[in-house]
Amino acid sequence: MLIAAQTRLAFRTTIPGYLVDAVVHVPFGAHPCASHGAYLADHDHLRGYIAQAATAEGFAAYAGEWIAPADQDAYLDHVGADRLAELEHRLPW
Repeated sequence: MLIAAQTRLAFRTTIPGYLVDAVVHVPFGAHPCASHGAYLADHDHLRGYIAQAATAEGFAAYAGEWIAPADQDAYLDHVGADRLAELEHRLPW
């Protein structure tokens, strides 16, 4: 699985300092992807995205539901506090 391979190799992702202009703290700002050391990727969400994005109509529906929220708080409310807590507390350390 592509998702499993990306998870195993996450430690290889680096961004050199000369490419970074600023760092902004946005809790769960990478969702549905992971933020190393903070929370895991939401594999269920990513699988749903892959299934929906298989067609133009499906992607439009996904975008309307997940990309269109007014702000980060609205997005996180839509994900749900229980789901976010589950991703945060499944860390292996």
